[in-house]
Amino acid sequence: MSQDFLLVVALDFGTSHSGFAYKYKEDLECVYRDLWDDSPKSYPKTTTHLLMSPDGNVEAWGYTAIKKLADLRSKGLAK
Repeated sequence: MSQDFLLVVALDFGTSHSGFAYKYKEDLECVYRDLWDDSPKSYPKTTTHLLMSPDGNVEAWGYTAIKKLADLRSKGLAK
């Protein structure tokens, strides 16, 4: 059975970095995100870090999680 797809999506769940990309069938170029919140540089992946609250909710991920954890540690509030 043949199917036509208009969009191809790639997800990379890595152990240290994760990213995504997508491409529409008619477009020549692939689109990917390379500017992540709090990232020190342009890179097609963000760190695979999660900052969890004491009750188990995700507070932040990626570079933002690293930044917030550093702030909590500097204030003696990290658990």
